[in-house]
Amino acid sequence: MFVGDGEELPRLISEFETTNLGERLAGVRALAGYSPDDVARAVEEHGCGEVVVEADGECLAHAFDTAFACLDGGSQVTVAFPCESGFKCELPASFRHVHHLRLRPVRSRVEAFFKRATDIAGSLAGLTVLLPLLVAIGILVKLSSPGPALFAQQRLGRRGRPFKMYKFRTMREGSDSHAYRAYMNGFIREGRHAETTPNGCKIYKPLNDPRVTPVGAWLRKLSLDELPQLWNVLRGEMSLVGPRPCLPWEWELYEPWQRRRLDVLPGCTGLWQVRARSRVPFQEMVLLDLQYGHHATLWTDLGLILQTFPVMVLGRGAC
Repeated sequence: MFVGDGEELPRLISEFETTNLGERLAGVRALAGYSPDDVARAVEEHGCGEVVVEADGECLAHAFDTAFACLDGGSQVTVAFPCESGFKCELPASFRHVHHLRLRPVRSRVEAFFKRATDIAGSLAGLTVLLPLLVAIGILVKLSSPGPALFAQQRLGRRGRPFKMYKFRTMREGSDSHAYRAYMNGFIREGRHAETTPNGCKIYKPLNDPRVTPVGAWLRKLSLDELPQLWNVLRGEMSLVGPRPCLPWEWELYEPWQRRRLDVLPGCTGLWQVRARSRVPFQEMVLLDLQYGHHATLWTDLGLILQTFPVMVLGRGAC
């Protein structure tokens, strides 16, 4: 079944008919005027195993709410974006001219078991090998400014479950967060960027934050402040690879479809960190997280871990 009412829909149907591999088109349903549950019921009534939902910037939330309603009902779902959209991901053979995001159930029990085993082995190895470095950084942070070496903060993980995330402290004690919260509100709700570089590149993260200490800035540049999260991985609160966890007040700003980025365990690194870092708006970050969550394998996790070193440690990918 095709769901949508935009200019891209006729092209989608035409390409389906041209490359049809024996599948039957059950119907076409407009997106406007129907709730996600209405569409999901129609999909179930027609016995559709595959649903294609057209999405654009004006109805993105409604399109994804509909897509997830169909996915939760047991159908395979593809969300198709207009050709001119900035979002890029892998294209299926039957849809060469549109960007798309394919949604499917997140990890089988076997896949989840092997991912957890990899997380335990990786975090144990990392904590053991990096112990001297962790101690040295802790001493450096403690000596550089008043306050504890470690910073613990409540974050929300898989499906909004709270946990205490650990980092090396990079800010001065008692720093005011009102300006940062105001920026994040605009970033999440409006896609607002923080700064523009001399070459015209938009940065979606405040630079030169006055709250950050000199040592903290160095740790952030090399991503060394994140190393204590290996303990969160060992505890099962995070994974080595996954979307970044969010703050409780950020969760409240999310639309329902955006919360689905945390259908999987949050991670220390991930697709967004490797491909985009702070160079894309919030909605595109969510799309990258969804792409990871619905397509991740142990091999993609290994690839992302290997790509993290040049991207995060050497600063590649920054504007």
